Amino acid sequence: MDMKKLMEIKEVPYTIMNSSLSAIWGLIFAVILVIASLIAYGIGAGSGIGKILLGVLGFSIGSIISFPLLIFLTSLGSNFLFTLVFNVVSPKVGAIQVGFEDNSKLSEIDPVSYGIILAVMSIIPSLLWNLAIQPMIYFSLAASIEPFMILSFLGSIIGTIIGAGIGGFVVGILFAVTYNFIIKYVSPITVKFESRGHGFDELVEIEPFSTSLSITLVHTFWIAIFTILAVIIAAIIGIFVPTLIIGILVIIINFLVSFVVLYFSAYIYNILVTKIGGVKLRFEDVDGVTKANDIKEITKETKELEEVKEKSSETDKEEETEEKSSEKKEKEE
Repeated sequence: MDMKKLMEIKEVPYTIMNSSLSAIWGLIFAVILVIASLIAYGIGAGSGIGKILLGVLGFSIGSIISFPLLIFLTSLGSNFLFTLVFNVVSPKVGAIQVGFEDNSKLSEIDPVSYGIILAVMSIIPSLLWNLAIQPMIYFSLAASIEPFMILSFLGSIIGTIIGAGIGGFVVGILFAVTYNFIIKYVSPITVKFESRGHGFDELVEIEPFSTSLSITLVHTFWIAIFTILAVIIAAIIGIFVPTLIIGILVIIINFLVSFVVLYFSAYIYNILVTKIGGVKLRFEDVDGVTKANDIKEITKETKELEEVKEKSSETDKEEETEEKSSEKKEKEE
């Protein structure tokens, strides 16, 4: 297994790919909305809400164009900003460390490095919100500005930023630890890279089934944990059965929706790669880890060779002993 650090994400390919994926899901949602609106209008056209249903149908038909376009345009900025921030933060805090087998199977995510990156990436948008947007909302609603308001505002900023950082760190660690455990029993995220020069590798293929299954199981595991806690609390206060039924439904629906969305996202990605190109990533070897793994492999191979030599030497000795005994018999005869 080769441990690598994700140092950089190429801004433009990432932005175009993710915005295109979001736009396609917007289109899919719009089509589902049209179908649902047609069914609803067909059932209730003659009722008192027929005009309302007709308006909803007209809105849903218009959303076939407006939803994908609007989602694509709005996600361009957020995706591009994400890569800019990541590329600045990643080299400074150690980058996400991941382990690949055969340069394709994501067999390990380092929990601490992933938690740190997620914490920092959570703090930055929280900081921007609290310093740029929240003050305008907070003070515009106040009739007058009092000293205690400023103190409470500063306290809320500090608390929100600390909460975002701790929350991001904990979520990152829990996700990585759970993923590393689950892939012992199922296939890990499986991808295919092709070198594109200047240290960048292009993600040219994502295996849909193994990737969606492993990620979905991580999500479902934690939803199941929270559901069990909710059921225990419900049993204490006397609403055990309905909470249990709702909890089971939540787990099943989450698994199915998550799996389907991730599966088709990977499938759509593989189609888009051939049209617009894939996401380009720059990895670096983790100092000492990859070399240590290579040394382990060499040591293992050396031991195997030594064992083969020992077995062959033992075989030779046995053959020599047999030859000597046969010669001795011949002489005696």
